[in-house]
Amino acid sequence: MRLQRMRLPQKNVLKWLEENYGLGGMENYTSEQNQAILQAINLILKNAAAIEWDFLGKFFLKLSDSPAIAWNLLDELEEIGFEG
Repeated sequence: MRLQRMRLPQKNVLKWLEENYGLGGMENYTSEQNQAILQAINLILKNAAAIEWDFLGKFFLKLSDSPAIAWNLLDELEEIGFEG
């Protein structure tokens, strides 16, 4: 599934994310899932710069084209100690 270009607001990005994440917003997921996603976004924003965000955006788009590769990556991460 290919995503079209998205427009982010200049302010209230978190509110926009809460309303638009996934199919219909964050309300479709558990609070634990939402916390994990927000924590991951926080870590990425704090530990990378725009060039890495660009790379990761492309990387995640490729994974969305091939979920089997994403599942393989999850297995690889679990093998080196990351929890699934």
